[in-house]
Amino acid sequence: MFALVLLSASSDPLALARNQVLALVNEARSQHGLAPLAPDPLLQKVGDAFCHKLLAEERRGHFASDGVAPHLRYVLAGGTGFHRENVGSYQTTGTLSPEAIPALAVELTRAMLDEKPPADGHRRTLLVPEATHLGVGLAFSQNRLVLTHEVATKFAELSAPAAICPPKGRLVLSGRLPAPWQPAAVEVLWEPLPGAAPVPEGNSYSYPPRRGWFQPQEFLPGTRVTLPGALSVQAGGRFEFRSATGPHQGVELLVLWAQRPGTSELYPVALSGCLVLSEPPSPDIEFWIALQRKEWP
Repeated sequence: MFALVLLSASSDPLALARNQVLALVNEARSQHGLAPLAPDPLLQKVGDAFCHKLLAEERRGHFASDGVAPHLRYVLAGGTGFHRENVGSYQTTGTLSPEAIPALAVELTRAMLDEKPPADGHRRTLLVPEATHLGVGLAFSQNRLVLTHEVATKFAELSAPAAICPPKGRLVLSGRLPAPWQPAAVEVLWEPLPGAAPVPEGNSYSYPPRRGWFQPQEFLPGTRVTLPGALSVQAGGRFEFRSATGPHQGVELLVLWAQRPGTSELYPVALSGCLVLSEPPSPDIEFWIALQRKEWP
């Protein structure tokens, strides 16, 4: 068991830690000619909730005992950016002073930024060129600090499906990309529901396997998309993707890929999806869905 340390807002070191971590990351991005990341309340809330779960369960890595993957936590909470995550932890045999939290958070982040290829996954997450937002998740007890970097590429205006969809149900993703970005493809990913397999261990994770890849189709002006698995692109960066969920329960994720004019390289710029369920979600799943409707903690 752990004893959670609660502080008043005026003495809370977590805000200072978040500001210092964000400044350090943006300094590193500036040195590489990259745009700074903006703080994001939803990313922070998802990160904080996950850090508290790791503390309570005395776990490490990217998964709590509920088995919900990092990208799925963010999507269920209402996120629409393409998501990446770093996790770090510090533990002492003594007593962790709250005043030490900012320096420790910076130290954990600096260690990630100092990684060398090819073992530099944390560093590459923070230096993704097209990333736009950062949420610094934090939680600490009497002897342990847990930190996450919740990084997102989030500039698409997105109308996303509901968090829960029935099997063989309609799946629609639509929205608009700002210039100069152009919608290029929608990738459909599928994985079993959390809890259907043993909770992954270790310090890495990945997105689930591809179920489909859809590129724009040509339609007559004024017509609507009616074909399953069809992606239409209109002027002004607008797009609409229509598909159907699979016949089995699981997680359906939709990744929007985009490109700049005159280039062939594609970038993941938005993420959405739903849980395909024929019954109410478990309490573990409902926790993340409910997070978008409430403050944390």
